[in-house]
Amino acid sequence: MRMLKGVTVEDPEAYVRQACRWVRRHPDRFKRLMRIVHREVDRGNPNVQRGDVYKLARDAGFEVSECDELRRDHNLWAVLARYMVMLRPRLARSISFRRAGCDEVDLEAVWREEVNAGTTFLAASWQAAKRACEDGCVSAA
Repeated sequence: MRMLKGVTVEDPEAYVRQACRWVRRHPDRFKRLMRIVHREVDRGNPNVQRGDVYKLARDAGFEVSECDELRRDHNLWAVLARYMVMLRPRLARSISFRRAGCDEVDLEAVWREEVNAGTTFLAASWQAAKRACEDGCVSAA
């Protein structure tokens, strides 16, 4: 059973909250990770995965300690990736998803409670972001 600071994967809402707290503690890291994925979208990379982001983050100057959690914790990446495409749907052109426990959680509500109540999400879910990309309804946002 995988655990993050005492939170089991079987408790998806608690896990989402932990990921949001990570974003709240490390907003610059989260923004830098999003920029890395933006660059990959711009380069036409059709499939950016957690391991790719870890390597790209290291190449972009992240310290090992700054991005080591991404390498070790695929559940953290699953939640962060969902938030990335909800915030910037065009990132769904390159990030692939599988169903996960966090898909049963109201991600927007948890983000608003844990990170920033005033955040504007351009997509309600990763599925909505993917549909927007498929339909060509995604700008440079």
